[in-house]
Amino acid sequence: MITLAILNSCTDESDDGKVGTNVFHEKIPITFQLLEKYFIWRQSDDLIYQAWLQSASHRYKDLRSRARAKWEKKNQLDNRIGKNVWLSWIEEWKTPECMAKTEIKRNNRKGGADVNEYPATHTWGSSSARKTAALLADDYTRDPFSPELFLYTHTKNHDMKTFIDEKSAKIYEKIKALRDERSRPVDGSSTPQPVDENQLYYDAVAADEGYGEFVSKDV
Repeated sequence: MITLAILNSCTDESDDGKVGTNVFHEKIPITFQLLEKYFIWRQSDDLIYQAWLQSASHRYKDLRSRARAKWEKKNQLDNRIGKNVWLSWIEEWKTPECMAKTEIKRNNRKGGADVNEYPATHTWGSSSARKTAALLADDYTRDPFSPELFLYTHTKNHDMKTFIDEKSAKIYEKIKALRDERSRPVDGSSTPQPVDENQLYYDAVAADEGYGEFVSKDV
């Protein structure tokens, strides 16, 4: 319901001409009221609402961040975003205040050092792996497997093929080698063996670090 409310705020205009962020702040309370009709909880309504509002705010910021990155790096527009909303976002991103904040965040992600002296180890910025996985879940319509999350966060502009460093490429090649080995059909069968994708990632990373094999918590 949070995602639906966010997308509606990015496509609709309110009666008084408000767009984007303003509409988002109007729709979230309305969506929460709908939620109250179908669910009950032991905590106070105010406590649940604050958690709901915080989660919605994070999801909205993530949507804007991903849309901006796609627009700036690939010159692509998110077709879920309305034209007027796009224009309002672009106008905001070009303000001196917003550009200054962006530069500060970029420097923070580099540890305050020049990029040539402090190479990146992943490409998901300051977002946690859990948050990035939640974003990818919208695209996959399921929780992403560990190799998929690794590929997304360790390739340039998330293109899923250009690795940011040799180590990342080596780990992913190990993942593919393990997948080929473990999915190989048994004698007398042409059907590939089922493979635990998450375990492939654990074992590939462990092999790279010289730790042998890990046992997945799901096993």
